Amino acid sequence: GALTEGRGVKLAVFELSAYQHSDIVAWAQTFYGPNYNPPLEDVNVDGGPIASQCPVGDQCPPEFNGYSGDIEVDADIEVQLAAAPAVSKLIVYNAPNDFNGQTEIDEYTQIAKDNVADVVSSSWSVCEQDVSAGYVKAENLIFQQMALQGQSVFGAEGDTGAFLCIR
Repeated sequence: GALTEGRGVKLAVFELSAYQHSDIVAWAQTFYGPNYNPPLEDVNVDGGPIASQCPVGDQCPPEFNGYSGDIEVDADIEVQLAAAPAVSKLIVYNAPNDFNGQTEIDEYTQIAKDNVADVVSSSWSVCEQDVSAGYVKAENLIFQQMALQGQSVFGAEGDTGAFLCIR
């Protein structure tokens, strides 16, 4: 039914690497037929992972950017389309992958400011003890804004699950 297919819903994914639309189209048409066109929309923040405009005082190493994490981006988008193939829009927000987290804060800020996505999903993570208190506070404020706007935000950690941050 419409609820399980995501009809009319606008989804967003939080990404830190480039991807190729052709990869997503090939995957989607394999499962949904040759006439299915994934409703992708790209929004680059801080130049995105290809044309990085790294914030002052930060570092966005080339080896972190480009297509270095495209398998992550592909998987994130494909999971959304598997759960909700009838979405009206799947917005791929993308920022450079940096050292101090400013690009991530900038990206979440843009998603909240745009206030278009009903649901936001991210599979990118870092251990809480590895970021500053200021970063945590900034992220928390953005997530509170999203909640007040009616946006649902989900974070997935599939690599090591709950054990990622245990030292």
